[in-house]
Amino acid sequence: MSLTFYYACAIRNADPANQVINDHICKRLEELGYKVLAPYSLNEMKQMTEQQIYERDLDMMLHSNGMIAECSTPSHGVGFEVCYAQFVEPMPLLVLHSRQTTLSAMIRPHPATIIAGYNSFFEVDLFLERYLQQFGRLAMAAARVKHD
Repeated sequence: MSLTFYYACAIRNADPANQVINDHICKRLEELGYKVLAPYSLNEMKQMTEQQIYERDLDMMLHSNGMIAECSTPSHGVGFEVCYAQFVEPMPLLVLHSRQTTLSAMIRPHPATIIAGYNSFFEVDLFLERYLQQFGRLAMAAARVKHD
């Protein structure tokens, strides 16, 4: 069974340089054999209403086994998505952020959330590989429970 991960990241207020790390993370996930649902195209979003974006993203989250959230840039949307993964539809959650940024106090203390600060693409890759093994075991167990 192939696992699907929702990728959350800042879009509307993101620094264009963030696109490089977002592309890298999504590409690496795919190289590792995971399906990635990544709604982070600003051009695509300009063609959609806020209601359409909301419905699309909720549908993507509902069809995911876990979530990877890049939280270096503060974002109300990513905060909502992280909260959704923690409390509404609990799923394995990895929060990545540049070590040069500070995470919200509302994200860090959640016991089921894995936090990883990075300084380089190499560290991102290391965290993804290490934690996706753990996520894979948790998500597969959760998927079996949902289908039983």
